[in-house]
Amino acid sequence: MIKNLIRLCPICSNGKGQVIHNQAFVTMKGSPLPENYDLVNCTSCGFVFADTSASQEDYNTYYALLSKYEDKDISSGSGINQNDYNRLYRNAEVIEQFTKKDDFILDLGCANGGLLKILKERGFSNLTGVDPSKTCVNNVLASGLDAFQAHIFEQSFIDWDKKFDFIILSHVIEHIKDLDVAIQIVKNKLSEKGILYIEVPDASRYDKFFVIPYYFIDCEHINHFSKYSLDNLLSTKGLKNIHDAQNQIKLNDKIDYPIFYSLYSVNNEKPNKIEFDNIVLNSFKNFIAQSIDRDKSTNVIKQLVSSQEEVIIWGAGQYTLRLLATSDLLKANITAIVDSDKSKQNKKIGNINVYAPDFIKNKNSVLLICSALYANDIKDMAMQLNKNLKYFILN
Repeated sequence: MIKNLIRLCPICSNGKGQVIHNQAFVTMKGSPLPENYDLVNCTSCGFVFADTSASQEDYNTYYALLSKYEDKDISSGSGINQNDYNRLYRNAEVIEQFTKKDDFILDLGCANGGLLKILKERGFSNLTGVDPSKTCVNNVLASGLDAFQAHIFEQSFIDWDKKFDFIILSHVIEHIKDLDVAIQIVKNKLSEKGILYIEVPDASRYDKFFVIPYYFIDCEHINHFSKYSLDNLLSTKGLKNIHDAQNQIKLNDKIDYPIFYSLYSVNNEKPNKIEFDNIVLNSFKNFIAQSIDRDKSTNVIKQLVSSQEEVIIWGAGQYTLRLLATSDLLKANITAIVDSDKSKQNKKIGNINVYAPDFIKNKNSVLLICSALYANDIKDMAMQLNKNLKYFILN
């Protein structure tokens, strides 16, 4: 189906898109993000993105107040767990090939500063982090690095007259609605010979890295890039690709995640003609077909709805948000949700309270584990808290 877009194509400003999939969510109470959107591909350039009704300000608010990256122990970006450290160390090795140790380096969306810490250990001296989360910024400052709280669209950041030799946007622009404006703002912070490093999920390979049904369609990732669509976007701002590579990062011992990174220099030449990119569309079509074919949650949910046993869900992430909206799970007798992420505790998803894991102690409920990545670890934690719990794992 072709539709008139709510959100013009971020690359070519076209107003028509083909609907690939409609995704619904039950959102965290207080979240400014919509409870559903159409995933579309632009009929003019092929870019795949969420046709979201939320404004950029809504996304700014969401990441400032409801950031999942604040908890150093469980979030990515801190480098505390080995897989995350390995990812950031690899980033640092690439960055070192294109910089000097005294270059001024900015990590935009630095989270808890794991990459900055590694760069400091490797001898870089002029490092700055920027993040919309106050908690993340305080964590970076506490580690002895320079950082301040802002998002890309903050006036204080726009007016900041400092220039950088190297700017890092690692797993950031897939979250940004007003991409055209954001890239121009970032370009304005580059020195004359500055380099921009961008790393994003590789949407051209989603179908090769299946995790759980609809895993790559969530509230936060609203832009889905291939190398070609990213080059299309950057070329419109006078930025030239000087290097790129595909890779994958380990999310845990069994699951890899596809990414690619590209580096750009300023050339201010007339943009290349935008060429139609259908590689992500084909990847998504395959991935959605896989999601339909491999969805094993129905039987378990039917059983819980039928029995009306008290259910506690462990997992307040995107998997649960999707299931609550798109399955019969809400018809089950759900009494609570628990999650290790402190930023989610004492909040509500729909009308269901979210608690810390200790909540399950002495409970006699059924535990439903909804986690794409850590289901077995959660099962072990749950059994330590309450070995008598009956549990189901959805993955």
